[in-house]
Amino acid sequence: MAASDAATGLSQPLNFHYEAPVTEIALLRLIPPGKISDTSIQSALRHCLGVLRSWASRPFYLYICLEDPDLIYIIGSWISVAQHRTTFLPSFENQALLQLVVGKLNVEWMFHIDLPIERLPLRAPVMSIGRYALSPAKLQDYAVASVGLRTGLEMHGMHDGFAQGRKVEPSEDRGHEMVIFIGWSGQERGEEFRQTLEGKALEDMRKISASVEERYVRLLDM
Repeated sequence: MAASDAATGLSQPLNFHYEAPVTEIALLRLIPPGKISDTSIQSALRHCLGVLRSWASRPFYLYICLEDPDLIYIIGSWISVAQHRTTFLPSFENQALLQLVVGKLNVEWMFHIDLPIERLPLRAPVMSIGRYALSPAKLQDYAVASVGLRTGLEMHGMHDGFAQGRKVEPSEDRGHEMVIFIGWSGQERGEEFRQTLEGKALEDMRKISASVEERYVRLLDM
């Protein structure tokens, strides 16, 4: 295994049967005119967190998007993809949760990452989440950009934690998707880093990716 492969987790194909602890990430969108300040929405989200934490016996958190406060991220942990997909999703408890949020929230997407949740900078004041879809031909370019990004973050001392992993579920186009989490003291610090020479590694990732989704979030204390 090449050093760059080990660093980025690109050496082995992953799939639905990945049997190791994984991090779930899901994106929810508030349905207008609902707002995160609404008591009924807060109550529903709080109940969802309680059910997920109880079922998985592992941590789950909610984050609100800074660029668009109608977007809510769920980030949590499962002992395996199977525990979530084949045990929890069909369960009565999950069906009840789906009914609870009808008319309040839509699930935009959900998948798993081959990354223990303990590695994520979950308690940073602000966290950036980046999704980068890559063709197989671009994996080596990504590995180089990833090493440059981490080196630059360490050099500038501007971040509050860094973690990256790969989407476990296979992509329809047989490509790969990497997800990067970076902790910051504030959104402005992330933008400042992008303007540095080393921060250009993020722009390199955008250029080699078939699609990109990048947002800043902060923890919702519930």
